[in-house]
Amino acid sequence: MFLIFLIYRFGDKKFVYSTGESIHPDFWDKTTQRAKTNLKGNKTQLESNKATNLQLERYSVKLTEVLAGLKAVNEQPTIEYIRKEMDKEFLKD
Repeated sequence: MFLIFLIYRFGDKKFVYSTGESIHPDFWDKTTQRAKTNLKGNKTQLESNKATNLQLERYSVKLTEVLAGLKAVNEQPTIEYIRKEMDKEFLKD
């Protein structure tokens, strides 16, 4: 099993954020950077992979929203700002 991280590169910076999701390498598609959904005969794993992909999409959408918000006010992204905004969504108490 390995943890799945959201990685966003901008300029010479790299934002890395844990999704809290993990997956066995056999079920990870390196090309699409998502859990494999072309599994046959393993319904349990297929459902788990679909759920993982839905969660990964939530992270992707939130990052896109944060970046669009910055662009709208002509601000440059910083690792600290992106992390703070992602934490608001995903580290709720």
